[in-house]
Amino acid sequence: MKRAPLVTPGRIFAAALLARVVYWTRNPVRVPLVGDAFEYESYGRSLLESGRYLGPGGELATRMPGYPLFLAALRFLFGGSPEVVVAAQCLLGALTCVLLADLSRRFVS
Repeated sequence: MKRAPLVTPGRIFAAALLARVVYWTRNPVRVPLVGDAFEYESYGRSLLESGRYLGPGGELATRMPGYPLFLAALRFLFGGSPEVVVAAQCLLGALTCVLLADLSRRFVS
């Protein structure tokens, strides 16, 4: 009889998500946002509210638009809570662990 593998994508996802949620609960989001978090949030808010890619001071943005677009989509779908962003990052990070494990398995075998 063949045994089920100990490491499965579901278990990897669950462990990675648990680690992220535990970290999040012990290190809550600081509001107001500072540094890069403030800039990216400003870019995303500007994209959603005016359709323009502007920085916190109204200047043209100097960063790539991928993450600000992601933030704008989250703000559009779920509102402006920083916790929504952290929850989405936890899910994406856990999914990344699953994809990395699968890539490693394919590379090694």
